[in-house]
Amino acid sequence: MKPCPFCGAAPEKGIIGIICPNCGAVGPQAETEAEQEKKWDTRVGDSQKQPSQKPKTQSHINFNIETKKWEGITKEDIERWAETFPACDVPYLLKVMASWVTDNWPRSKKSNWRRFIFNWLNRAQDRGGTNNHLKKPQPKNLTDIKSKFIGQKC
Repeated sequence: MKPCPFCGAAPEKGIIGIICPNCGAVGPQAETEAEQEKKWDTRVGDSQKQPSQKPKTQSHINFNIETKKWEGITKEDIERWAETFPACDVPYLLKVMASWVTDNWPRSKKSNWRRFIFNWLNRAQDRGGTNNHLKKPQPKNLTDIKSKFIGQKC
């Protein structure tokens, strides 16, 4: 039998089933001892493991300072970020980030651009997002600005 998943001690067969003598963990119940042992040895994720498939790796993201553009950002990345941060206009914020990185180069060099983008989007989401930046009507002249704050036309 496999060791206890909580403390690593060797389990024992008891009256009520398999028990860890060290931490007191009790194994799942079953009709036979063989079934109890099989259930004890089964760990979360065992059935999901497929040794023939390699885990999907994320693409490496980089910022090219010469072209001032992101490299390695996939459509799936943008879709995932848009779903994770629904209040953010992800393409717009990627342009803002590119501008910030360009203006602050070389101080802005990062070893993990994916984390940088995630953190930027997370902060934008926490601050209310950016999806309203295109929807808000901007005042056209001084009279519109005054009426907005005073409440009447000048």
